[in-house]
Amino acid sequence: MLKSLRNIVRAAGFSLVELLVVVGILSVLSALAAPSFSLMVANNQVRTGAEGILSGLQLARTEAIRRNTNVSFTLNSGTGWTVATVSPASNIQTRPANEAGRNLQVTSLNGQTSLTFTPMGEVFNYSTGGNLTRVTVAPSAAISSGDNLRIDISAAGQIRMCSPAITITNDPRIC
Repeated sequence: MLKSLRNIVRAAGFSLVELLVVVGILSVLSALAAPSFSLMVANNQVRTGAEGILSGLQLARTEAIRRNTNVSFTLNSGTGWTVATVSPASNIQTRPANEAGRNLQVTSLNGQTSLTFTPMGEVFNYSTGGNLTRVTVAPSAAISSGDNLRIDISAAGQIRMCSPAITITNDPRIC
């Protein structure tokens, strides 16, 4: 009886050759998956950065309506932003510059970095040259590939995030 138990235990293990074959297969598979994984990480960083800016814009608009006063949104360096009341001037909320990651390039149309929402939720003195109307979040030049996301702000205060890469006309993510 004892001898048969030893044979069962010995048969249940792995040999060194079998273990090396499995490790070799796993290393080849991970080497093949690494480029896709880095692209997924870059796209996640872009989405996180764009959603952070989007939430700041929505906060500014909501606070302007809730407080019945003008509230400004200022885009700081990177994905950072500040939401503040205009009069009296006081900060409502601030986000750090690289909250979503350091590998992002944030640009705005005509280099504008701020806008003000009125108590009606509209953009105060809306003009494409005078205030922030579009923000684009993209991977930095250090990362060669990845998706871009764009945030558009209308005169009525509507804020919409879209993807310039989408070309299907009935897709709601199209710009």
